[in-house]
Amino acid sequence: MGKKKKKIKKSKPEKKRIYEVHIKEWWIFIGFALITIILYFPILSPAKMLAGDDQLIAGYIFRDFLKKEIASGDFPFWNPFIFSGLPFIDAIHGDTFYISTLLRLLFPAHYVVSLLFIIHTFLAAIGMFLFLRSEGLKKSVAAFGGASYMLTGLLVSQANAGHDGRMIVISLFPWLFYLISMGMKKEKFLYFILSSIVIGLALLSPHVQLSYYMLMAAFFYFVFEVAFNFKERGYLKSLKLFLYFAIGVIVGISMAGVQFLPSLTYVKYSPRLSRGYSFATQFSMPPFELLDQITPYFSGIKEHYWGWYVFKQHTEYTGIIVFILAIFGIIKYIKRKKIITFASIFSIGTLLAFGKYLPFGLYRIPYTIIPFLSKLRAPNMFFSISVFSLVVLASFTLDFMIREKKIDKKFIYLPVIITILWLSVIIFKSGYLSLFSSYIRAAYENQGILQQKIEILEANMPYLQKGLFWAMLLSWFTFLLLYFKEERLGINLSILLLTLLVIVDLFLVDRKFIEVTDGPDIYYRKDGVVNTLKQDNSLYRVFPVLYRDNDCYLMYHEIQSIGGYHGNQLGDYQKFIGAPHTIMFRDYTNLYYKNFVDLLNVKYIVAPELPQDLSSYPYYVVNRIMAIKRIIEPYEKMGRVGDYAIYRNEPMPRVLPLFKARYAQREEILEILKTDFNIREIALLEKGVEPPLLDSTGQGYAKVVSYSPNRIEVEVEVTKPALIFFSELYYPRWRAKVDGKDTKIYRVDYIFRGVPVESGKHRIVMYFSPSIFIIGMTISILSLLFIIGSVIGYFIIRRRR
Repeated sequence: MGKKKKKIKKSKPEKKRIYEVHIKEWWIFIGFALITIILYFPILSPAKMLAGDDQLIAGYIFRDFLKKEIASGDFPFWNPFIFSGLPFIDAIHGDTFYISTLLRLLFPAHYVVSLLFIIHTFLAAIGMFLFLRSEGLKKSVAAFGGASYMLTGLLVSQANAGHDGRMIVISLFPWLFYLISMGMKKEKFLYFILSSIVIGLALLSPHVQLSYYMLMAAFFYFVFEVAFNFKERGYLKSLKLFLYFAIGVIVGISMAGVQFLPSLTYVKYSPRLSRGYSFATQFSMPPFELLDQITPYFSGIKEHYWGWYVFKQHTEYTGIIVFILAIFGIIKYIKRKKIITFASIFSIGTLLAFGKYLPFGLYRIPYTIIPFLSKLRAPNMFFSISVFSLVVLASFTLDFMIREKKIDKKFIYLPVIITILWLSVIIFKSGYLSLFSSYIRAAYENQGILQQKIEILEANMPYLQKGLFWAMLLSWFTFLLLYFKEERLGINLSILLLTLLVIVDLFLVDRKFIEVTDGPDIYYRKDGVVNTLKQDNSLYRVFPVLYRDNDCYLMYHEIQSIGGYHGNQLGDYQKFIGAPHTIMFRDYTNLYYKNFVDLLNVKYIVAPELPQDLSSYPYYVVNRIMAIKRIIEPYEKMGRVGDYAIYRNEPMPRVLPLFKARYAQREEILEILKTDFNIREIALLEKGVEPPLLDSTGQGYAKVVSYSPNRIEVEVEVTKPALIFFSELYYPRWRAKVDGKDTKIYRVDYIFRGVPVESGKHRIVMYFSPSIFIIGMTISILSLLFIIGSVIGYFIIRRRR
């Protein structure tokens, strides 16, 4: 008998894919560039500038001041134009030592801010792409991650407030992770020393707080990676990697020494730091706002924001597609090492971002044990770690899913849940309004703010419904694209389409945060007040009472002001003006007393033109008007200019010889100044200081010969020993020479300077000593030389081998 023939099973015909895309890296980079250009197209013109709030009221003006000083052959260490003077480098006036300062030598100062956002958005995409590729992900998936990260709301929406420092650090996150990842895989010192450049640039951005959080996240990542691979590497190799990592961090911090060291020494003079738990937990992220990851319209965008912040100028939205992929990855692939690592970093970042909203006051634990955390406020910035982790988790999840032949059908639960959520908001609209209203009532006691927030909530409801509908559509499209990735579309085309959906989703949100305005020549053009003040060429200061929201407009026109906008001015100055509990120029209760205004050399007061009939105004407006009237009452009205009135004062001269002194405890001085104490004849000094030699029978004069930000030259002639009063704020970096000899500077009237002189004619030179700056610059240069030497040494050794 013959052998039976085996039956050959007919295989099912393979379903043809529509198209399989073969992706090249340079296509991806060109795509990132095109996305960046389209996103920031409105600000590409040098005739326009980004309408970021902090940039408009201060940032552009600081950078313009820096550029002008450099162009004049000087470098500013002191800013005399706002808050009666404050250190320029020590108090941080922006990205002074970042590469952007070099760009300002080539381009207008305002345009460089636009370039920073454009360049760093592109760099964020490249960095994330390289990091994901270093972790072994497919090119198409790495492109998905790069596009998602470059458009993430937390990065792009910083444009609305003009927070370029935050944006720079967020864009550098993936670069640091990429270099650490490569360093651990290759076990080469080169990558760790290159990571120090990223750390140094982040600190020079100069957003120290966010840079610190970035280092924390990188440390967690490094520890997880070392722990997971400890058996393979062994003790010695793991120890070597720890040494490399530590050197990279130390050198990176040292590279920023030129900015970091002066700022570190300024900490004790700053009004921001060490103000307790309540201050440190300001701007904690409400846990409810995690729902903004489904749609940013849950808590509302910009003017439709109704949440627990008084106002909110950014969004943490990472895209619904990114969010559901990340959540699914945590659920399905939680046993995989990379998911464990970044799920842990996401959890740490999110919990710390909640700050004071953590139950049982749990934030007090990290607040107490994590170094420097008690010195910083705004825990919500920790969510930048979470956003980075979400994009990484989504990318790893996508990579895992496309390597599997069939999609896990449990993924469908996520679009189903979002669909149910959308339907419930449609059907139970009033219930949601009631729920959210109770959420608002739990946050606000002020009835005016409470009612305003509830009205915003109601106005936001249609946007929430549309946002959830859009989230539902995108989640279903995501499921379908992944479901047909093998059988119909092809893997790369499926990922490309998914990436396009992410781009469209995030682009629609991001564009709401990018606004433009006219260039500085138009935006800061002289108004009637400035034209009037400019007619006086003497040295004086202005007291702006609700003039232009107390921005730095007067500084742009080189008019010195006792107000302005900065946030890191001298803490003792805030105490002097009576506003110790704020970093803004408001609540200045001591300026109701004329002694304080006179000491500040205020010659002009600019205030709103006030109505005579107050009967039609609500009580809180009447109270404000009466407060302004109390301020301006002692001064002579010069006239009205537009909506403002200008008043004239006869203040203390900028310099004045005093021949008498009175001594008091420091805490008593401000109270004495509120009395009829004669500030024009008597110097008020602190008890315990070495008394200067004075003679009450003396007479004389003092006048300013030359005045610049870093140097003041004064001519003095007195008949008896005197203390020359300077209406300039005391700061220990200032030095004085009398006739070429070093002289002690006394602290007079709480916060001003005094220089003792003997009888006769003298020349006083007061100058800012940049000693700390020079030390910091030396450290930065040595660190850069070490980095350059290490890189050159690496390639020399490699070539010899």
